[in-house]
Amino acid sequence: MISKVIAVDLDDTLVKTDMLYESFLHAVKRNPLVLFLVIAWLFRGKAYLKYRLSSYFNFDPSILPYNTELLSWLKAEKQGGAKIYLVSASDEKIVGAIAQSAGIFDGFYGTTLERGNLSGARKAELLNKEFGEKKYVYVGNDTVDIPIFGQAESAVAVGTEKSIARLKKQADLAKTFVIEKNRFKSILKMARIHQWVKNLLIFVPIIPARHFFNIGDWGSLVLAFFSFSFTASFVYILNDLMDLGNDRRNETKKHRPLASGSVSIKLGLFFLPVFLLAGIVLGSFVSAGFLACLAIYFVVTTLYSFRLKKIAVIDCMLLGFLYTFRMVSGIVAISVPISLWFVSFSFLIFFSLAGVKRLSELHNLKAAGKVKTSGRAYTTEDIDFISESVMASGFASVVLFILYVNAEAGANHFENTSFAYSCTPVLLYWILHVSLKARRGEMNEDPVLYAIRDPISLTAGILFTVLFACSVVSF
Repeated sequence: MISKVIAVDLDDTLVKTDMLYESFLHAVKRNPLVLFLVIAWLFRGKAYLKYRLSSYFNFDPSILPYNTELLSWLKAEKQGGAKIYLVSASDEKIVGAIAQSAGIFDGFYGTTLERGNLSGARKAELLNKEFGEKKYVYVGNDTVDIPIFGQAESAVAVGTEKSIARLKKQADLAKTFVIEKNRFKSILKMARIHQWVKNLLIFVPIIPARHFFNIGDWGSLVLAFFSFSFTASFVYILNDLMDLGNDRRNETKKHRPLASGSVSIKLGLFFLPVFLLAGIVLGSFVSAGFLACLAIYFVVTTLYSFRLKKIAVIDCMLLGFLYTFRMVSGIVAISVPISLWFVSFSFLIFFSLAGVKRLSELHNLKAAGKVKTSGRAYTTEDIDFISESVMASGFASVVLFILYVNAEAGANHFENTSFAYSCTPVLLYWILHVSLKARRGEMNEDPVLYAIRDPISLTAGILFTVLFACSVVSF
């Protein structure tokens, strides 16, 4: 009795990603010079390009974003006696590693220097040679698979409703696996639009500067806000592209668009220059000084994403700096004097919040039964140390604020010191509230995002802003 043969494509079929782009990112991360070498490799053919990239690619196949519905169907077919083969245009070294990890494949075929790029008609020729024309079921996802669909016994398509509808016009499909995708929503999530709320800090300097009714300053700050936001989205996407492996090992981060495959790496790479260019163009309309601030922010965040976030304590210090630098950039945008008191206070409180973020991550890690963070330099044993650092920095920021109000600089700045003093208990309560939530493991997200959703934090924030505004306004 001849067993049923199923040949399964890999990229965007068995896994919701493209292994060529995965290997490219991994190679660039290991050796940035690959960015320039790929062009020369491509001139020698796709097979050679894939071969060279695969030499850099050391990955864990088990954490890839698999198409679970398709995988379940294949397992059921396997139990029914089918012979299943993984056949892909990806380099055979990569295909073999995934086939072995999945544990359901009877064999695999991939691109090699001798065989060439195993795609389209070349793949159909190999399948016909190995199994015979019309004697295998082929599972694919793209129009490049049309020649194979026509020569297979039956065709199974994987993709979005739109892509499957396109395939149905050119091939008879025996079965389909629809992948639900809301591309627009996923792109917004990839760009971390919700994180743009952090850039509202750019508007803070307009309060102590008392430029409430200066339309020109408001216009500059609006441009500065969007410039920073687009640049920040560039950095978020870059960070996610470079950190796919670590994100997929994290119970929360594995659902991010690029890590989960809901947005393709190709699309992520497309949006990188788009967001960066948008940020630079908008920043150029503010001032040369602000553009310099944007350049500093870009360099520091890029260094943070590639290396510095892996160094304990330094990562929290840099996050505190980046939050503070948003306000400094707002100061530069409207050309008002920079107060060292203001900068120091901001750094301390934001360092405290950065610690809260790490604390919440470690509690989530502990709840999951793990000890060490992936891609970070912390373990669950550091919870007490970070908690103490959070409290110390938070208290220091409150003390510094009180000293500023009492100092000569504060006396010249505040019109009504009684309102300024009234800010301190509000600030102290909020720091203790957030720290307590994080220490209990009740904060499962970024503290800034938590604050805008938490009624107590929102109330404290509004009250602090009103009191601070009243302290600098003459009645």
